[in-house]
Order: sequence, then structure tokens, then C-alpha cells
Amino acid sequence: MFLISINKRNVLGTANNPIKSARFDLFIQGTIRNSCFEAISLSFFLSEITRSIENLNNFIGNFCGVIHDKKKNILTLFTDRNAVNQLYYFYDGENLIVSSSLDYVIRNCNQKLTLDWTTWSDMFIFHHIHGSRTYLNEIKTLSMGEIVKINLSKKTVTSIQNYQILNQPIISKTREVVISEIAELSKKSVQKAIRASNDQFQMMLSGGLDTRLIAASLHSLNKSSITYTINTDVGSSTEEDFAKLVSQELGWQNFFIPYSENWYSNYILEYFVQSNFESWFHPWFKYLTDMLPINNSPYLLGIDGDALIRGSYTPSKKTTLANAYFDWSKANHFGLFVDRFENQIELASQQSFFQELKKTFFHEQGFLYYRINSRDRRNIYQACRIFSEKHKMINIFHDPEFFNYFFGLPFGITKEKNIHEDIIKKINPLLGNLPSTSNYDRSKVKKTPITKFTKETVQLLINALENEIILSLNILDSKKVTLLKENLLRYDQKSISLFINSQIYLLFSTWLSTYKDFISF
Repeated sequence: MFLISINKRNVLGTANNPIKSARFDLFIQGTIRNSCFEAISLSFFLSEITRSIENLNNFIGNFCGVIHDKKKNILTLFTDRNAVNQLYYFYDGENLIVSSSLDYVIRNCNQKLTLDWTTWSDMFIFHHIHGSRTYLNEIKTLSMGEIVKINLSKKTVTSIQNYQILNQPIISKTREVVISEIAELSKKSVQKAIRASNDQFQMMLSGGLDTRLIAASLHSLNKSSITYTINTDVGSSTEEDFAKLVSQELGWQNFFIPYSENWYSNYILEYFVQSNFESWFHPWFKYLTDMLPINNSPYLLGIDGDALIRGSYTPSKKTTLANAYFDWSKANHFGLFVDRFENQIELASQQSFFQELKKTFFHEQGFLYYRINSRDRRNIYQACRIFSEKHKMINIFHDPEFFNYFFGLPFGITKEKNIHEDIIKKINPLLGNLPSTSNYDRSKVKKTPITKFTKETVQLLINALENEIILSLNILDSKKVTLLKENLLRYDQKSISLFINSQIYLLFSTWLSTYKDFISF
């Protein structure tokens, strides 16, 4: 059996309508552009990526695909640099299924599958999945920088990791030079994004500096945008105030979008299904699509600007780095599990985390690349893919030239005090001098949490906890089920830990309920 299913929007070639040549069949989904953000011919794309896999880093856009080399009988699976459009595959030496839908692969395997408990451990501790694993042992996906080659004649699977981005030389630069170059690259990235477009733009405008940098760059190009401010985390009530300072200075219209009390229960289950159950981290993307007043207008996105510009916590010793990050990430999120499972879950996730760090050679820039890609790919990018069904999304900070620039800098130079503000000042002095949440003492501000549960949400979560599959697998003992239910019944509780735990339990329960007929327990 040989099945390929790529069934999303903007399909350029599918299993039913492949792009054929004398030697290759190309099955592809998405929009591929070159580094100048211009459309390219698929024949050029095919010749480039079959000549050298490193050329994938030269292309931008959201795409995934399969190339069948008919002479060698080899399938090459690939996706964009951040794996926004994911591919899933099952191969047992006889049957091969490749799809952009995990659901499609599960339902067409024609055999019972087994749960990958290391993956679930990752979800419960890190809130994302490491590497190329899925929730099932037999089905894999593509991790960051990965190319998969399946030799149908020899019945072998080869994984090629492309970490060329990490091997750029460290160049000595002064603070002043770095500030000027980042400012110019930011404007250049926005220019590529808006080229030949006279549309009204939209963007999220927080009280911080990432979106402020995009706003300054867009304004410097004599373009305007409608902006939105929303509490995407625990946040503070002043978030709107800081965003208003920016929008008023630029003369732009700003909307503040509050969460309704029942937004979570209204959207979360639908969102799980739409995202192949891979993403739970940002269900507010789904909520946001129903709130935006303008449809089908370009949406400028600023994911990872903070991580790129200010870097991340990196202790000097490699082992200290790994252990510190692991301890920070787990943060007791799995505390409601039965005692006899806790150590096993912790060990499994710690081992998988170390494996991922080894791929980046414990290099500081490599760790940053891991943190950006591995953390966000399964969460934010899955959300973005759904969001982009209604809106053209452009991630400014992931323009290849802008993104790669930071891996050629002396590590730590962008951590210097006020460097982010100084970059903005280089583009727009007034915006750079406005106060922001980055230098604000949030401890003195009244919080506006998003974790308030409604009675409907509480009942939804309790039903999930009482799901017969969870109880039959003994994932929770009766005492801890009772404890969690008691906590949930205090539905005005503002505990973010309870909120996060409940999301994952709900995901776990809903996922198992959906696929119980395909899983061998």
C-alpha cells in the first residue's frame, strides 16, 4: 500500500494531481517563495532541493511535500524550515502512508497502534513534543531541520538533520554596529512582507518590544496597520495602556480584545480536532479569528523576536544548562500524577530533552535554535496554520536573512541593557522612548488572569477526568482524581498550574476517546 494525502489549502500538487517530470513526481502543499518573498517556479524549486538539501534553507513560506525519485524508488519528505506545515508518515516495510493529516495516517494504517509514553511525558512536563515523535510509536513526523528519505527498494528510512545554520562563524561586532544592522534588517524583513501590497495590514500589538519593533519598521515604510491587544498570558491590566501609547503615537487604530469568560470551553475541543490534537498552547488563535473585523488582509506576526534579540538563559556548563532548563520547564506541571508514575515520566522527558540538545552540540546558538524551533513548532505554528486559513500570516522574525543573522553574532551581545529599545530608537526615536512592559514592575500591577473557569468549563474538565480510558489505564489514582475535581469545583480559582494541567488532561482524554479503536492498550 502506498498512500500520499496532502489535503490542505493552496495545494500546488497532490497525490491526485502530482507535478510530474521524467524522473520525479512532486507532491506539495503550500506557498513557496524565495528569499525576496517572490513566487518561484516549481521546476526551479524541484531542481534546487533535489540537488542539495541545504537549499531548503533558502526558501521561505509554509510548505511541505514529498518527492518520488522514480529511478531510485526513493521518497524524500520535507517541510519548511520551521515545520509549520507538518508531514506524518507510517512505514512498516510494506505499507507506506504519508500525509499532512495525522488523523488520516492513523485511520489508514489498518493495524493497532501503541502509545508513545515518552511523548506524553514531554507534553505533561514541557508542554510540547521533542523531535520527530508523535503520540504513537509507529507514526513519525519531521523535526526541525530534518529531511527523511524512504528507500522503497531497500526498505530503509534515513533521517538527515540539517544544522548548517548553527555553523556560521562568530563575527566580532560592536554594540553600535549590531543595533544599526538589526534595525535595517527589521525594516528589510517588513519590506519583503509588504512588497507590492496596498492592503490594510493587521498585527497584534502588545505592551512589549517585539511588536513595537515591527510597528516602527512598518511605519518607516509609510504603511499603517490596524492593531489588536489581547491578554495572551496571565498578563497585567496595563498591557492595553502601553499598546495605546504606541498606536496613538503612530495614529493607528487599536482594538482591545478581552477574553470572554467561556471562550475556553467554546473553542478548545474544536481547536484540538482542527490541529490534529498537536497544539493546545494557543487556542486563542481560533478565538481571535472570529473577533478580527477585517478578513483576508495580511497579518504581521512577531513570534520569537524576544528569544532572538535578547537570547535565552544559558549557564556556562553544558550539564548545568540541560539540568537548569529541565528543572525550569517541568515546573511541577505533572504534580497531580500518581506517585509511582512521576519518576518514570520525569526520566523519560529528561532523556528526550538531552537527545535533542545533543543534536545542537550544546552550542549556545544551537540551544537557542532548539528552543525557538522545538518549543514553538508543535504549539504556536500549528495554531498559526489554522489562523492563516482566514488570514495571510507573515512572520517577520523568521525571514531567513533576519533569522540567520543572530547566529553569526557574538553570543550575549544582544543581552546588554536596553539594546532592544535602542534598536527601536534607531528606526523611530519616539517609539523607542515610550515606556513598555519590559521595564515595568508587574508585581505592583493588578493582574487580569485568563484562568477563570466557568461552570461549563469545569464540567467539561471533570467529564474528561472521569473518562473511562484514563481510569482504566490507571493514569490517575482515585485520590488525585478527587483532589483535582475538588479544586476544579472552586471554579473562580485563578491557579495557572491548574489551568495548564487541566488543558493537558482534557487533551489526553479527548485524544484517547477519539482514537481508542485504533490503539492497542
